Amino acid sequence: TFRNVDILPDILGYILIFQGLSYVSNYHPKFNYARIVVLFISLFSFIELIPFIRVVFDINLPFLTYIYILYSNIYLVKIILIILYNYLLFTGIRDNAAKFGYNGLSKNSHKLWILMLFYCLVANLYYIPFINVIAFVLNEYNLYNIIVNVFAFIVLFFHLLVLPSASNDLED
Repeated sequence: TFRNVDILPDILGYILIFQGLSYVSNYHPKFNYARIVVLFISLFSFIELIPFIRVVFDINLPFLTYIYILYSNIYLVKIILIILYNYLLFTGIRDNAAKFGYNGLSKNSHKLWILMLFYCLVANLYYIPFINVIAFVLNEYNLYNIIVNVFAFIVLFFHLLVLPSASNDLED
C-alpha cells in the first residue's frame, strides 16, 4: 500500500504466495496446510473487493452487499487465518532448518513467527473485541500508527533476514 492506494491487491499477493508454496509443499506438511489456509484468505480478500467492483462496474446486486456486510462482521476470522498461515509457514521453515542443522535460521524463523503473531494482533487491535479500547486510546495520542509502523519495520527486517536465508540454505 502506498498512500492508502493498493499497488498490488491483496488477492493477487495471496495468489503469488499460493504459487510459491506449491514449490515447497513437498518439503514439510505445514507448507501444504499453509497453501490451504491461503486459499481461504484469498476468498476473504476477494470479498474485500466487492465495494470496489460495485462502484467501478456500476453493479447493484443486493446479495453482494449482504456478502460484504457478513464479511465485515467476521473479519476477525481473516485475522485468525493470517496468524495460522504465518504459524504454518515459519514453523515449517524452523522445523526444516533444524532438521538440516541450520540452527541460526531455525531460531530466526521462530522469532519471526512470534513477531508476526504480535504484529497481526497489534495491527488489528480495532477488530478484537474489548482489547480495541487500547487502539482507540493510543490513537488519541497518535501513537497507534507509530507503533504499527515500528512493528512493520521490525517484521520487514526479519523477513529480509529469514526468507533469503531459508531459500538459499534449504534449497540444497
